[in-house]
Amino acid sequence: MAIADETSYEEMIQALQQYLSRLNDHCETLSAAAEDCIDNMEGDVNAEKASGRVQTCVKKISDNFETVQGIIDGLQRELDDLRNTASMMDDDE
Repeated sequence: MAIADETSYEEMIQALQQYLSRLNDHCETLSAAAEDCIDNMEGDVNAEKASGRVQTCVKKISDNFETVQGIIDGLQRELDDLRNTASMMDDDE
C-alpha cells in the first residue's frame, strides 16, 4: 500500500479526534456558562430560559459525537484492512 494512503487515513482520523475533543471542550464551556448565568442572575426567569436554550443546543451538538466517533471507527477499520491487505501482498512477493 502506498504510504500516502496510510498517511491520509491517519491524518483524517487524527483530525476528527481533535475535532471531537475541541467540540467537547466547547460544549462543556457553554454548559458552564449557562449555569453561571443562572447563578449570577439569581434564578432570573429569562436567564433560566436562555440557559435552557443553550443546554438544548449543547445536547443537539453532543448527540452527534457518536456519529463522528462511528466515522472515526470506520476509517480505522478501513485503514487496518488496507494494512492487512498490503501485508498479505508483501508476503506473497
